[in-house]
Amino acid sequence: MENENPFAGFNPQLKQTGVFIDRSFNKASYDDLAVKYDVTPHAAIKIYYTATRRLFEVLEAMDGKRDMRNLDHRKKRVEERSRSLPKGQRWFLLNKLFGLSALIRKYGNVLSV
Repeated sequence: MENENPFAGFNPQLKQTGVFIDRSFNKASYDDLAVKYDVTPHAAIKIYYTATRRLFEVLEAMDGKRDMRNLDHRKKRVEERSRSLPKGQRWFLLNKLFGLSALIRKYGNVLSV
């Protein structure tokens, strides 16, 4: 007897989540996924692979197999990538998107914005 789909009433907002649920629990083919999500079958394969990889990262973290060094490494990578943004884009993100205009006025020279 197969397990019942635990996501039967769930309506995913992200394409990646929908592809994963449809492929894993509804046994949809990649061709069917391609039609449903308006992508190519090859793109459906890539989306499913990425979703599976992300799910395993979460499961490993829940299982305690990932140590804090990996999280620190990720934080450093994000910091490195955001430093490569042009000064204007950093200013826009901090000021307009996150509403940190007071922070920019006070610490703008430290933040290089």
